[in-house]
Amino acid sequence: MKPNLSFLLAAIASLPMLAFSRVLERRYSSTLEPVPGFSPNPTNVPMYLYKPTSFKAGNPVILVVHYCGGSAQAMFGNLPDLPTLADERGILLIYPDSPHLEDHCWDVSSKETLTHDGGGDSTSLKNMVDYAQATYKASEELVYVMGISSGAMMTQVLSATYPNVFRAAAAYSGVPAGCFASPTGLVDAWNPDCAQGKIIKTAKEWGDIARAMYPQYSSRRPRMQLFHGTADDVLLYQDHLEAVKQWSDVLQVDLETPTSVRDNWPSQGLTTTEYGNELVRVVGNGIGHNFPANMTLTLDFFGIL
Repeated sequence: MKPNLSFLLAAIASLPMLAFSRVLERRYSSTLEPVPGFSPNPTNVPMYLYKPTSFKAGNPVILVVHYCGGSAQAMFGNLPDLPTLADERGILLIYPDSPHLEDHCWDVSSKETLTHDGGGDSTSLKNMVDYAQATYKASEELVYVMGISSGAMMTQVLSATYPNVFRAAAAYSGVPAGCFASPTGLVDAWNPDCAQGKIIKTAKEWGDIARAMYPQYSSRRPRMQLFHGTADDVLLYQDHLEAVKQWSDVLQVDLETPTSVRDNWPSQGLTTTEYGNELVRVVGNGIGHNFPANMTLTLDFFGIL
């Protein structure tokens, strides 16, 4: 068991129970279905798909990445607004399921996953998008990724390893891409220094780490939306500040000159700071690790509402 993992799992233990009550109140046009045997799948990540009856060829696709201790089914249930919006807008939703049985976290630590086409979890998840595009003719341009906790870490890893694939990303309570890197190359390794906000770097140092995951790439990068609570005691608030530095450098925005700062928006206790259309940070004053996910806000940021 990794350090602090039991605490992390306890922090999110209420989520699946909430999911069932919420799902019972909803009526969707389709159901979450497994996709058996998709390939290539180097780390054997199970794939699930929500394909609304309103989906048409060329429509957007969102990769939805769960938290430690979660699952594709739990993530589907815990974000009931997302399939509802998918029904309304004809959006294809992909839900991967972690192959790491001990903790059901994602590998955001190994060299393989932190490298473009390196053969780690990130490669398997990216290949799910390829499968959806080849099989269902989902858009090759309107591709998005979002995640919570470990899924938020993977969201930022995917944005660094496959910037050519994703148009925009939303990370709820995560850490910068590469922050969890294991010095010994272990897969799915817990990094207490990163979790506790002890890894401090300049914006350029963080940006270089992200760019090094796909050094041959020099084109457009995914726009980034970052959510974090100031009272997060699983992945400390300092991790958010480091992630903001990383993506400000990658996206070439000036943190000293935000285009908009709104207190108590979109709800009481939240502060939303925008840096043009490229980088948005939403900070929850006094909110812990379970930052309330706002699918309307995220899909609006993606530009598909």
